[in-house]
Amino acid sequence: MKDKPEKKIGTVSGVCLIVATIVGGGMFSLPVALEGVWFVKGIMLLIFSSVIMLLTGLMIYEVNLKFPLGSSFHSFSKVLLPRSLNIITGISFAFVLYCVTYAYISGAASSLDNTLHYLTGVNLGRWSVAVIFLLVVSVMLWAGKRIGKILSVLIIGKFTSFILTFSGMIGSVDTNLLFSQYSIPHLSTWLIALPFCIISFGFHGSIPSLVNIYGKQNSKKIIKSIVIGVFISLFIYVFWLSVTMGNLSKTMIDTVVAKGGNIGDFLDALRADSQSSYFKILLLFFGNFAISASLLSATIGLIDYIKDLFKLHLRKNGNSTALMITYLPPSVCCFFFPNGFVPAIAYAGIGLTIWSILLPPLLVRKSRQTLTDGQYRLPFGNSFFGLFFIIGLLIFTMVCYATFV
Repeated sequence: MKDKPEKKIGTVSGVCLIVATIVGGGMFSLPVALEGVWFVKGIMLLIFSSVIMLLTGLMIYEVNLKFPLGSSFHSFSKVLLPRSLNIITGISFAFVLYCVTYAYISGAASSLDNTLHYLTGVNLGRWSVAVIFLLVVSVMLWAGKRIGKILSVLIIGKFTSFILTFSGMIGSVDTNLLFSQYSIPHLSTWLIALPFCIISFGFHGSIPSLVNIYGKQNSKKIIKSIVIGVFISLFIYVFWLSVTMGNLSKTMIDTVVAKGGNIGDFLDALRADSQSSYFKILLLFFGNFAISASLLSATIGLIDYIKDLFKLHLRKNGNSTALMITYLPPSVCCFFFPNGFVPAIAYAGIGLTIWSILLPPLLVRKSRQTLTDGQYRLPFGNSFFGLFFIIGLLIFTMVCYATFV
């Protein structure tokens, strides 16, 4: 199969893909997750996570170039890793997608119920809202038509409403709130916050899409797209924490945490801090656009994975079966644990550590031993990848200890 010819597409397209993949509904968890370390230390954790995830993303890109166009992360691991590690990869991938699907269903139900109550005074309850929302999403995914356009509209709406909503909050940022040193956080507080920061830069699944867009011969544009996209996303997160932590006191965020930390509770806190009805309406639009786009993106990936795993694309009722397997388990979890948005993001971050931090250095080392070099090669040797793996293993071990013990 011949590679596609180089396409005359600018870097902006690739940057937009990376930013749209990184920045989503999960950003609502950051002010809550970083409450224990607060603003300055939270930014330090985000910078650390962005550098780690950027490096592993470039590792995946190097490996990607040694495989045919359209190959996914799982194609790499199947060829390059032992069967036992390949199974772990598959389990961790499914675990992450199920966690974020559950988190986004919980977040969407909270946000939509909050919006409905604010606009009409009607309170259907989060479970009822979640069922209605999932039925609508399932019909769209089952039909399979214009999903790309719907997702594009949601992404455009997300960033437009974000800019309109929070640009007006810059003037009301209280620097005393941002830079107050409440206390020196315990090591476990840092480690509990780390998974949220790691998953905030999860763009690795989009690398094969970048290669498909630009072709294998255009490494400079792809690398620029990845690097610029990651740092624009970091800037957006810094801005987001500035306007939220600069307007909401630690006590107010503590109250959000005590209520469960879901998106609706966070939106309530932001609305209570503002007297502008215009801002309150925009805030509702932003919350719903952001979480809906994230849910649709995550579930498309999970549905494709389930279809491939169980060969459902070969069956007549494959779409319906895939949708049931995708949505039934997280929906049941939402019924029993309606406010699991923040914990689910944390668990997803732990799972993401496996295949976005631990496995990439192993894949690069093995690919250099067994496959012909592609158009790009990271300027590091085996000793760096070995050290990187050890650091990743330490991070994974400590984060698991801080979360589960």
